[in-house]
Amino acid sequence: WCITCGLWRQALLRFHTNPWELVWHKLQSWEWPKHYMNLVEIFMLQYWDKANMNAGDLSVALTVWQKCSEFPPTLLPLADKLRTSRNKLAHTQSLDNNAKQNVFNDIKQVIRNAEVVKYLENPLEIQNSITDLENGDLFQFENKLDEILKRTEEENERITTIDSKLNIVREDQAKSFIILSEIKWIEYSPLVPTSSLLVKYFKHHKPLVGREWMFQFLDEQLKNTQKNGILLEADMGYGKSAIAAHIICANEDDKGMEMRKRLIAFHVCKFDVKKTHQAGVFIQRLVSMISNNIPEFTETINEECLLSFITGQCDSDPFGCIDECIIFPLKRTNISDGSEEYRLIIIDALDECYETFMYEKGSKIFDFMERRAHMLPSWIKLLV
Repeated sequence: WCITCGLWRQALLRFHTNPWELVWHKLQSWEWPKHYMNLVEIFMLQYWDKANMNAGDLSVALTVWQKCSEFPPTLLPLADKLRTSRNKLAHTQSLDNNAKQNVFNDIKQVIRNAEVVKYLENPLEIQNSITDLENGDLFQFENKLDEILKRTEEENERITTIDSKLNIVREDQAKSFIILSEIKWIEYSPLVPTSSLLVKYFKHHKPLVGREWMFQFLDEQLKNTQKNGILLEADMGYGKSAIAAHIICANEDDKGMEMRKRLIAFHVCKFDVKKTHQAGVFIQRLVSMISNNIPEFTETINEECLLSFITGQCDSDPFGCIDECIIFPLKRTNISDGSEEYRLIIIDALDECYETFMYEKGSKIFDFMERRAHMLPSWIKLLV
């Protein structure tokens, strides 16, 4: 324990009613000073899932009341009754009048308690709302729930249809995927099977000599830039691919690991490997890897995008395909963990894909980057 965490621990011990229950080494003491919700884990049961704790959840609130001495002990009997009532409401679809009356009496006793009222912004309004609920029908939403269930069944049928079409893709592109343990990277998604792995071009890269400072510099620039990313320019042999390789293939103690944690997709352009130039391969690889690393992105991909991989539309209309399969789904994606940290896409050796997307005379991949990079959401950054 460092001095700071030790002092926090010493202070917090004074407020815990059962300090012998705590397993201190399982608590994230370095998070305590950042937000009051980080302190809640100290007063929760040790087996509790602390990842998504919500102070508005009654189970969380009542447990904290019980474990934290700041809450008056006179509240505890009321809290136990309230917890019992909550469980009755959560696990039944009907209550007789006596049971219903008991539930609302338990609720009213808590919200009218002098120790609670002084912390409520609108105690009278809250009491009136509870009374309205008591006089109404607690289960009036059953019809709406039936309608939602019906729509869910229809959605499941649609997903089954999509799965059938995906089986065609899997049969056409069936290739066993490889888990490269030394790289800890999977270029494969069950939703969108991708082409053969390009990470093989990186895994035999020699140890990086010098320029370790570059990783921290790039990470800081990507965190702070308001632009869409960073373009590395240098002559052949200066180490551009080495930087990309050591981010993509980083192990836990490597300098590039901070960016590796944020990496969601990458592509390698090889001037003598034609498949790396193909628009369809490029787009399908990115969709596959992003969906593998951001589950919420998978939910925003529509059927039209998946069909474009079957029909070859991504080769004939790459700009429309990347809009439908990457740009628009990313804009609709909401990360469930609420993290505002950037996610990284790396494209190595862009100049070696000179003729990529050359469906118009004179068009280059640089045109593609100029036309579409600025449309990406701000939390997606490119390292090219």
